[in-house]
Amino acid sequence: MAGIGGPVTGLLAIDCSAGACSVAVFDGATVLAAAHTAMQRGHAEALMPMVERVMAEAGLAWDRLDAVAATVGPGSFTGVRIGLAAARGIALAAGLPTVPVTSLEAVAEAAEPGGEPLLVILESKRRDLYGQWFDPAGTALGAPRAAPPEALWADRPSGTAGARV
Repeated sequence: MAGIGGPVTGLLAIDCSAGACSVAVFDGATVLAAAHTAMQRGHAEALMPMVERVMAEAGLAWDRLDAVAATVGPGSFTGVRIGLAAARGIALAAGLPTVPVTSLEAVAEAAEPGGEPLLVILESKRRDLYGQWFDPAGTALGAPRAAPPEALWADRPSGTAGARV
């Protein structure tokens, strides 16, 4: 992963967009430490102690970070705000840039590589789903959108024999 101006020395990643609070530290090649706790409420109270614990486990000093990444949705409005506020505060205090990552991009990045396009779908708590198509290399094939399941499937890349969902 290339960072701001070169290889990543350290990336702090925060996600509070769904029913969990997650933090990870990445050195450009390896996840050095990570924590994940399923929760519907309490992200604001859990996040900063989790960040401190993961940074300590990673053994990475704050000045070795290149950036702070946070999910920008789709997801829980309150959770997204909590994660973004924490990421922005940490970045400002450390003089680092922030990196926005959609929840759909994060799922696509974590998916097993495959030879077919990938449709990432997240529940919207409505009739629609949040969805976005990615090519086998993980590159977005269009913008994320909220749509009925049949409309998301209908948007699959032309000439595609199959797909991963």
